[in-house]
Amino acid sequence: MTWQEHHQKGSLALAQENYAVAQNELALALQEAKGNLDDNSKLGTLYGLLAQSFFRRLDFDQAEPLLKLAIELESEDLTESTWSARTRDLISLAEILRVKGATTESLDCLENALSALPTLKQNGGNAPSGVNGVTEFNAMRSLLTQVQDKHQQSIPPDTQNFEIAQLEQEYCNLLEAAKEVVTGENTSRSDLVQTLVRLTKFSTKLELFEQSERYLDLGCSIAFGPNYAKQLSIPDDTSHITSSIVTDLLMTKTNFLSCVFDYAAAARCLADLIKWVEKQNDANLLSKAEMNRLVAPFAGLMQKADLYASSRILTKQALEFEDLGELPRALSIYDKVLSILNQLFPPHHLEICQIMEFQAAALELADRPLEAQTLRDTASAIEDYNVAAGTRVEEREARMPQLKM
Repeated sequence: MTWQEHHQKGSLALAQENYAVAQNELALALQEAKGNLDDNSKLGTLYGLLAQSFFRRLDFDQAEPLLKLAIELESEDLTESTWSARTRDLISLAEILRVKGATTESLDCLENALSALPTLKQNGGNAPSGVNGVTEFNAMRSLLTQVQDKHQQSIPPDTQNFEIAQLEQEYCNLLEAAKEVVTGENTSRSDLVQTLVRLTKFSTKLELFEQSERYLDLGCSIAFGPNYAKQLSIPDDTSHITSSIVTDLLMTKTNFLSCVFDYAAAARCLADLIKWVEKQNDANLLSKAEMNRLVAPFAGLMQKADLYASSRILTKQALEFEDLGELPRALSIYDKVLSILNQLFPPHHLEICQIMEFQAAALELADRPLEAQTLRDTASAIEDYNVAAGTRVEEREARMPQLKM
């Protein structure tokens, strides 16, 4: 096997939290790459992934030297992907140093972690895949642009334009057709799953996410058995359902999880699909080019999942510094958290609001009440918008029929 194949297998295992397999595959990838690869930044990526397989198991003694080597190599050629990996590794190293009591060195890592922050080509003001053009999202963009500029806010009305009305009508038509599928005498598992996939896609476009989740759970249970929800792995025998529908089901689930910004779960789902495709050994299932189209978004999801995990580590550190009364350090870290979250979420996201509330509390303690109030006003506008948006979705859900199975 090539180092790229070991790299892919190790990355998939890391996403699925199978750390022993990840360590073995990534070690083999490094062994092969050292003699065949002269790109130090790619070597750094491999060392960083191997380090993460130890760091996530809290094996800091193994992780620390690997992180230091990864950071050194990743810094030689900073692209968007290597910046993300370097940021993740610096924050992980900062956490190890903090736990060991090396506060100064830990803070140095944090200062370096978000230098030369790039703008990732995802979710920074763009609609997540699957909800492009929805009226509420366009209103959200307009509203939150103003929130960021700290202008006075008013929630736009929930205008029911032609596109939304058409989506709702198509969804209702699909529900009627689904009833016939469910009650049909010759309905197969593939028919049921395909119907649930279609319902998921429409309900996701309409932001009826609770319905989407129910359809997906039922589709996975029909396709893979009732134990899938616990095991989260595709069974070896899927002969009762066509390969194309398995692929469509898990790609739809991956898209749904991305739409609700659960990047780690989306990466795990896509990893499951990629491993299943490899096991099929069916040349007609997916070509090499099509397989690459699965691997590329997987890498992007892992990148976002890693950055989100890093933001959680930083938040914990900021709260600890705040408790110690070291407010300038806490405020600096909150700024870094917001920088990361603004790369991952649209500006209306409640997690951004929560960090703003934390930072406002720290500003109050630092005797900076005007800045604290400005931040609270921004957070309050985001909360108000989310309440109004939630009400609009509840009203839509109330007037839409649901499939009972």
